[in-house]
Amino acid sequence: MLAWVAALPAPGLSQNGFRLVVVPAALEVPLDTDLVLELVIEDGLDLNAFDVTVEYDAEVLSLLEWAHGDYFTNMANVSEVNQPGSLRVAATQLASDPVSGDGVLLELSFNAKAQGASGVTITRAEFADSANNSPVPDLVNGTVSVVLGPTYTPTVTVTPTVTV
Repeated sequence: MLAWVAALPAPGLSQNGFRLVVVPAALEVPLDTDLVLELVIEDGLDLNAFDVTVEYDAEVLSLLEWAHGDYFTNMANVSEVNQPGSLRVAATQLASDPVSGDGVLLELSFNAKAQGASGVTITRAEFADSANNSPVPDLVNGTVSVVLGPTYTPTVTVTPTVTV
C-alpha cells in the first residue's frame, strides 16, 4: 500500500511536474485600460514545441496583440487562430536545444473594453519534448475585472481673503 501512495504525484503538480500559469492570476483594471497578461511555464522539462488555446470574454476584453515570450528561441508558428474570445497558437523551435525551467511562453496584450469580469482560461495546453512525448501541464487560469475608473468632480473651495 505504501508503494502505491508514494507513486502518486505531489499535490499541485501534474505527473509531468510542470505548470502553465496566467500571470497575474487576478487583475482589476479601469475601463479602457490596456493590460498585458503572461502565460508562464514553471518547472518545464526538455520542451521544444507547444499548442495552446486561451479563451476570454470578448464582450469585456479585446485582444490587441500577442507575442512569444522568452522561454523558447527561434520559434516557427505552425498554426495561429485568433478570433474574438479565443487565441490558439501552435509553434515549434527550429534547430534549438529543448528547454527546461521557468519562463514566459506568450505575452497577451488586451484592452479592457467593457465593465465586467472575464476569465482568462487555458483550454488547451499540449507540449512536445525531445523524445516525442506529449507532456500536459497543470493549468492555472486567471481573471480580469474591469471596473469604472474613478471619476473626479471638482469641488469649490472658498478661501477667505482680507479686504481693506
